[in-house]
Amino acid sequence: ISFGGETALPLLEKYDNVFITRTFSKDASLAGLRVGYGIGSPKLMAVINAVKNSVNPYNVDSIAEVLATAAVKSWDYYEDSCSKIMATRDWFSQELQAIGFDVLPSKTNFILVKPYGVTAGQLFDYLQSKKIYVRYFPKVERISDRLRISIGTQDEMERVLMTIQELQA
Repeated sequence: ISFGGETALPLLEKYDNVFITRTFSKDASLAGLRVGYGIGSPKLMAVINAVKNSVNPYNVDSIAEVLATAAVKSWDYYEDSCSKIMATRDWFSQELQAIGFDVLPSKTNFILVKPYGVTAGQLFDYLQSKKIYVRYFPKVERISDRLRISIGTQDEMERVLMTIQELQA
């Protein structure tokens, strides 16, 4: 949702069986902490709270709680970071399309791309040799010809683009 999606929050007013979860993994850069939250009707929340400790033994520790709270309290910073990621994602997508890559539309902090002139595996290996780490799923047929590239800072993505252009030269 933080990278340009549409919120599902209005569904809460319409349906009492909707439970919305959010994570701080991507947009607040707290992936290692595995922290998030859920929103639902009071009736649904009562059921979830009644069984949560028996179903999910992983509680949020005090450090994760402090960091997640700080992310919420720094909402302007949080929104600014997400805006920068979206702008960089859109710029990077356009640059890759300009050199012939097929880039799927994205409302996330990553893009799925089908390289032009080389296979996904060849590009994956080349980027890895340059210490640029992306995700490649050769055993997942529907995306085996694509790479998942997470969006970093503008400078980082300019380096990724230059590295890709070097391979194509």
